[in-house]
Amino acid sequence: MGEWKSGLFGCFDDIGLCLKVYFLPCIAVGILAEKTGVADSCLIGGISLFVPLLNLFCLWKIRGAVRDKKSIDGSPVKDCLEVWCCGLCAAVQECKEMDVDPLDWIQRQ
Repeated sequence: MGEWKSGLFGCFDDIGLCLKVYFLPCIAVGILAEKTGVADSCLIGGISLFVPLLNLFCLWKIRGAVRDKKSIDGSPVKDCLEVWCCGLCAAVQECKEMDVDPLDWIQRQ
């Protein structure tokens, strides 16, 4: 099985992407949800961040889907802990893995 392109706290290696995800989390998570098949659209994935408990569930499902798509080692329990404790760092890590840039999406619209 594979490894993540960067560690969980490697989010600071690409400070530009880190800032984009921290300031535009709904767009980043929405794109990830759509790309991984967790949500039917970017809008649904982004809105899920505003609903307590659904946000954690959606982030957890996205993380598992990214791991499955990229054949990365891990477990649902580890995913849950990473999303619960370091949700935005996990989102940056997933964006790096799936080549997602929130500003690219904005520019296409």
